Amino acid sequence: MFTEEAFILGSGFSKELFEDMPLLNELTESVLKEIEREGDRSLFKKIYDKYIKNKNIGNFEDILTYLYQNFPWKSEEEYHLLYSLYIHISEILVNVFKKVQNKINYNFLFKRKHITNFLKYLHISKANVITFNYDTLLEETSTHLLKPLFYVESRPTRNFNYLEEASYNIDVRKEYTSHDKKVKIIQDSDRKIKIYFYNYEIT
Repeated sequence: MFTEEAFILGSGFSKELFEDMPLLNELTESVLKEIEREGDRSLFKKIYDKYIKNKNIGNFEDILTYLYQNFPWKSEEEYHLLYSLYIHISEILVNVFKKVQNKINYNFLFKRKHITNFLKYLHISKANVITFNYDTLLEETSTHLLKPLFYVESRPTRNFNYLEEASYNIDVRKEYTSHDKKVKIIQDSDRKIKIYFYNYEIT
């Protein structure tokens, strides 16, 4: 099943998945608080105080744009200082989202059927997704919900156990494969498998 549908997602989508995920104004507040916490000895705090704090530039995105752009009125020194602050704030941003996403209880999250149904639909339909979010919540929830494609069948009960790790090996000595069965899957433990391929062009 394939679709030409495209879903455009903003911060409201992440907020719906997990209420602690920040909207733009909340994200701006969180990032600026982290800079203030660094104290007056921090070089980045000094750059922020001198060039950004009292300029009323706007929200977090406006600040990043100002830091990144090489406007004509910026001296070379100012440009490099502001660009270093841009990188530093980007690192703060990553940490802010990590702290929030680490609090997510995925088992509780997936009890909400509309979320699981939507993620499964994206996977099955191969729908396009355009996201304007800084977080990786869509990717994280998808990998937690949608198990790997490799599985091993348990013959007595016919249960299927999904495997988290798989390794691929070329069976040059034909210990695990033959001309009749070119691929063999070996389960090393409860959660790992090795897949052996025999390349018959190797002499």
